[in-house]
Amino acid sequence: MYLFGKLHLLRIILILIFASAQLTAFAQEAIIKAGKLYTIESEILNEERKIAVFTPDGYAEGQVTYHVMYLLDAEWNFKYVAALLDKLTAAGEIPGILLIGVVNNNRNRDLTPAGKNDNPARFGGGKKFLDFLTQELQPWVKQNYRTHPYSILAGHSFGGLFTVYTTMEEPERFQAYIALSPSLGRNGEQQVKKADAYYEQNAPIPESIYVAVGNEGGYTAISTKKYAHILQDQESGLRFKFEKLEDSSHESITIEGFIHGLKFIYEGFNLEQFPELDEIFLVEEHYKKLSERFGYELKVPESQYQRFAREQMVTKEWDYARFILSQYEKHYPGSIELVSLKADLNLLTGDFKEALKYYEMLNSLGVESESLSRIIKELKD
Repeated sequence: MYLFGKLHLLRIILILIFASAQLTAFAQEAIIKAGKLYTIESEILNEERKIAVFTPDGYAEGQVTYHVMYLLDAEWNFKYVAALLDKLTAAGEIPGILLIGVVNNNRNRDLTPAGKNDNPARFGGGKKFLDFLTQELQPWVKQNYRTHPYSILAGHSFGGLFTVYTTMEEPERFQAYIALSPSLGRNGEQQVKKADAYYEQNAPIPESIYVAVGNEGGYTAISTKKYAHILQDQESGLRFKFEKLEDSSHESITIEGFIHGLKFIYEGFNLEQFPELDEIFLVEEHYKKLSERFGYELKVPESQYQRFAREQMVTKEWDYARFILSQYEKHYPGSIELVSLKADLNLLTGDFKEALKYYEMLNSLGVESESLSRIIKELKD
């Protein structure tokens, strides 16, 4: 047993405060990665297609599966959407998402549904392009990456038109859709008229659809509002949201729109919106309900176990703090922050031998700092 005077113990706790800040920074450090670019051969389209892939932070080290976001017009949208996903995931707004960007070969041809007077060499190849996405690209992604069946299709302008088209042509292929400033005025509002008939038939629907327009006029704004009115009036259980983003134009809507769309799809992930979830068991129950909605188990974020454990340590509820850390360990057994909290708890409860064990474990896991070295030295003296 180690014997410490009060002043000696206070010195260690003061060092601990600074060390904890450094360890937290170490654990939360994030790096924005560049995507990988692949070329795959499409038999359906009879051409090569370039595909960009961005994996979420921690993908290479883990074994979990991920939701997938299929992003159209990747040559324009991929880099900043990858950064948005990275930031929203780190902020706890959404889970980690695998981003698949589809680079255009012939944008007008691929992203437009067939119309009455279309020249097929220039427009109206939407069905073949959808077949490419669902019959070739999705299997390729599943074969090469760890994916969960929940997937999102997202597009802007002609990409938004194609996204709306897909919600009715093959709605089960994607579970959620983001359509920004969709060109729904094309071909005499063909897709708007189709939607009016489609939702009258109680036809299959996806889990969520988000649609937005910017501060823009013309057929895009008018037709999209008509489409939104149709979906808002139907009672099929579809989660649908329409917004007019006043501060965005047709061209600039993508940044704000993709953020809003992702937050809508993953509504409930940001626990700051639920102040009533003030006990760890309430948070676990909340995530259980989210898991039921998305069709697979969603883990409570590490940050929640850390928050509740620290709160109990501040109020000296030692047994409850130990219980929370035991729950934390079940879901994140290799967490560096978990080891740090175990060390802190043992120090505060006077079990200096156990505290030393966990601080030395941190050191062996690669955490190096002057503060940590001083704590270990103090505990050994």
